[in-house]
Amino acid sequence: AALAALDAPRVEIAHHLAHAWSVAPFVDAEKGVVVVMDGMGESAGAEMRGEGGAYVGDAELPEHPRFRQVPAVLEARMGYREAETAYAFERDGTSVRLSRLFKRWTRERSPPELYNHGFENMESVGAVYSRIASHIFGDWNACGKVMGLAPWAADLKPDASDRFPDPIMKGNVWDSLEIDWELLDSLEHVNAWHAPENRDFYTALAHRIQTDLEDVVSEFVDKIVAESGARTVCLAGGVALNCPLNSKILARPSVDHVLVPPYPGDEGIAIGCAMYGFHHLHDFAPPPKPALPLLSPYLGRHYSHADVLESVEEFENYVHVVEDLSGDETLEVAAQLLNEGRVIGWFCGRSEFGPRALGSRSILANPRSAAVVERINAEIKKREMFRPLAPVVVSERAAEYFELGRAVGVAGEGAPGAEGPEEGAAAPNLGEADSRGPSPFMSFVAPVVAAKRAVIPAVVHVDGTARLQTLSFKSHPRMHTLLTRFAELSGFPVLLNTSFNVGGEPIVETPGQALRSFLDGGLDAVIFENMVVTRRAALGTDEDGGEVAIDDEALVMTGRVFRSQTTRDAGGAVLRLEVFMGREEGGEDCVVLRGEGELRILQECYSGSQTVGELVEALGLSRDCIVESLKHLHEKRLVEVFTD
Repeated sequence: AALAALDAPRVEIAHHLAHAWSVAPFVDAEKGVVVVMDGMGESAGAEMRGEGGAYVGDAELPEHPRFRQVPAVLEARMGYREAETAYAFERDGTSVRLSRLFKRWTRERSPPELYNHGFENMESVGAVYSRIASHIFGDWNACGKVMGLAPWAADLKPDASDRFPDPIMKGNVWDSLEIDWELLDSLEHVNAWHAPENRDFYTALAHRIQTDLEDVVSEFVDKIVAESGARTVCLAGGVALNCPLNSKILARPSVDHVLVPPYPGDEGIAIGCAMYGFHHLHDFAPPPKPALPLLSPYLGRHYSHADVLESVEEFENYVHVVEDLSGDETLEVAAQLLNEGRVIGWFCGRSEFGPRALGSRSILANPRSAAVVERINAEIKKREMFRPLAPVVVSERAAEYFELGRAVGVAGEGAPGAEGPEEGAAAPNLGEADSRGPSPFMSFVAPVVAAKRAVIPAVVHVDGTARLQTLSFKSHPRMHTLLTRFAELSGFPVLLNTSFNVGGEPIVETPGQALRSFLDGGLDAVIFENMVVTRRAALGTDEDGGEVAIDDEALVMTGRVFRSQTTRDAGGAVLRLEVFMGREEGGEDCVVLRGEGELRILQECYSGSQTVGELVEALGLSRDCIVESLKHLHEKRLVEVFTD
């Protein structure tokens, strides 16, 4: 309704152009370049249609004197997509002027009606990298796994370079990009990560494509800088999530500064469209001033204490709650738990906008023990063991633990009045981010100082680097204070920080999602602003681990609507038995049952509460079988059992 009242024109922005607008307005430099790289962008047909001003594409921009397009002429009746684009920009106060510097189109090599437009057959650096992710993991969007797997190639015998001596990609993009399609089409072991005998092959393949990406893009950026004369480089598009690549670009002698926003992927398109509208569609001109402050990554909804309490009530039979704590008291509890080696969920203020956990929806742990990596990857996140876990460190002490090189933050310092949280707030205001410091948004890797690797081994990857987040007090006061309190106990201001989610789930947004992930994922506690939540003892045990009898009068209830699915072999034997239950916020929980007896218990209790004795009589199962099944069903929150 508010938008309708503005009577604003509806304008569609081309994909790569929107990426560019998501970052250029925030750069405090007189001139620079934005390099946009992803799997694919806008179609050439869309760029050419215009539609009387309702569509804004690169054709609306002036050409830079050194503008280059590849291919120079697009073939008629041939489909093309944006592959890589570079824009030069100049600043006059708040006003930003973009010009076209470079555009490479990739032919649509397969019918666009195919899944995802046949994107994995396209000739962009992002698409080829994604093709390798699909080959290894069966998921074109698993590029982060490829990035994490590549450094393990150093341990291979024979050497990874012996397995793939020739590049898959070569060239510098500006002049040409050569892709070895014959090699790609002949690769073996498609989507078979589950087979251990294939993993050396996959590791070598990941190393090959990561090396190629870094070589090709680094040379491309050198050329872009040389042609534009601008040494400030902004990166946008999904390829900018590749932290080793970003660090390689930062290390180039041709580059002075690099800025990667906290939302470089397609989520940043929304910011880009908004910023285009701000600069072009307003009837008034903003007064000249420095670059706009970079938007805070903490843009999610704020949840009140009442919201948290409401969610806790849903799980009250499975959790212990210590509430009515002050903010300082919960910080002290969290720091103490972490120092004791516990793994906690951290739910603090507004959630992050972008793919990285930056201190509002995080799983936190003490990095002192390398064993915590196995616990988090295997038991909590249920993912591959090769994947590294990242550190968060207070900015002012980051250089003690990481070899930082040059600082990369080049955004504006921010507007007055946004130096910290509102009175009583749990997290930073909506507003600007503090992009000062080497890696505020977990966008770069840095070598861990050799003498510190044994101090924080859980966040040191196999190659001695870490994908770090440097955190200032201004950017997240509460998280910074937690790091400071933890340092007082442990001696180091570094925590292991990974996204608050369990295997196959997105990062939690709501208090209810946080509690569900806590109970499903094996965390030791969840810390809210004024509350600490821990798990009740398992059914049949007391708080000290002792056995508690479940007698025949214990009452069993289930209030959840469910559906079941049974998979059988040709002879009728049960291979897999699952139940699915809807969630209030949408989606379903899936639980694999241990046998048909558990399903019969659910069916019997769904029509009304039953005692243990009544279940034994009705189902004809042994009492021990009923009790063991109830323990599992209670653990999965499918039934409630009242023993008093």
